[in-house]
Amino acid sequence: MKFKNIRIPESAFAMMAQAAQMLGALLVMLMLVRMFPKDIFGQWVLYQSLVALAEMARMGFVQNGMVRYAQSEPGQYRQILSGGLTLHFLVGLGLWGLLVSCSPYLAGIWKSEMLPQLCMAYGFTLFSLGSLRFLEYVQMANKDFRGVFGGNMIAGLSYALMVAYFFFSKNEMSLVWVIFMQGIAALFGCFFVLFFRKRFFTFGSLKFDWLKKLFHYGKFSLGTNLSSMLLQRVDIAMIAYFINPAAVAAYNIAGKAPNYMEVPLKGGAQYFFPKIAEVYKKEGKKATGDMYAQAMGMMLAINIPIFLGALLFAEPILWILGGADYTAWEVKVILYVLLSNTLIKPFARMFGTVLDAIGKPEVNFRMVAGSIFLNVGMNLLFVPAMGALGAAIGTILAMILMNIISIQILKKHIHINLQLIFHWIRNYYSRALSIIRLRTIGAPKV
Repeated sequence: MKFKNIRIPESAFAMMAQAAQMLGALLVMLMLVRMFPKDIFGQWVLYQSLVALAEMARMGFVQNGMVRYAQSEPGQYRQILSGGLTLHFLVGLGLWGLLVSCSPYLAGIWKSEMLPQLCMAYGFTLFSLGSLRFLEYVQMANKDFRGVFGGNMIAGLSYALMVAYFFFSKNEMSLVWVIFMQGIAALFGCFFVLFFRKRFFTFGSLKFDWLKKLFHYGKFSLGTNLSSMLLQRVDIAMIAYFINPAAVAAYNIAGKAPNYMEVPLKGGAQYFFPKIAEVYKKEGKKATGDMYAQAMGMMLAINIPIFLGALLFAEPILWILGGADYTAWEVKVILYVLLSNTLIKPFARMFGTVLDAIGKPEVNFRMVAGSIFLNVGMNLLFVPAMGALGAAIGTILAMILMNIISIQILKKHIHINLQLIFHWIRNYYSRALSIIRLRTIGAPKV
């Protein structure tokens, strides 16, 4: 049986790119959690949380504005790239300085003496990993995710292999070395992308007008992404403050499974962002609402079976992620609660994607910023009384309330038909079943 002219869609490469990025991080985490005691690994989690805030802020400042303008004004493509690159690294330097300045204070609050040293070492990945991320934005602007997938796969696997050397050889390794290895691996990914996708990287003269335009668009996306990441890290910060880094480590392991399930969300959002921007400009609110339903249907169709499988195999998942030390009943209960986020998060993700794509980043920013106060309030209510489990409950309740509000806000800007989401879920399952039947029964020989 032969299959000819099989073409993998760009949406699949977008998700595969996110999967490749998370694969490297997962492999490294599986080794680090077994190489370091809970209190040290907990400090690594706190550092990673801060870095995630910085990277998400930088991405928000540059990615959406650059992709949107590259789509709407292709004649200015070279100047847009030059402005985006300049802004990308200026914002990165500013955020690094902020992290280094704040880390001694945060180290005292979170009982993490290693945090200042780790934040200083982040300067290396600021340029190497930051370069790889910028190359991704350029490819997104060209609706090409094959190079994104290749670059992430090479960077992720190189990172994992370097850590694996220390893991299997039993040689001593500090967390600072882990940061340097991540940065070196990112450079390998950059070389791959620049070699195979170099046609996209044509820079022009730096024009202040474009730098200014990207800055003003990005300031709302910056606030949105930063607020969104703060929203996701409130629980970690509360646990570190009220309990200790060891409790952070246990909660982080329970939260990893839902985080890795976000691969379809991140890949899908990146794939649909330029398409929604184009549809909104050419066809208006009704077509944009239809595409929103299609995106939601795809994400939920993927996440529903993943959610059910994770519920069924919760204990083996925890054992794989953290080992026997992380399979206690309390950790399993936290995982059960956090898994519900798998079905809740797609609504929040697409809310922000749609508003940014149609040129309403300020609305998205106000929503996410307001949500922080709701999440903080919920965590303050539950964490002191229930510990790490309270953080999970408070976070999920806050997400549910946020989604109810966000759907009502989105209805003011595009036409939303929630029933159409279920239509698309059925549609994707029907397609999957058709493919399975075809493979099972067999196809005629060509």
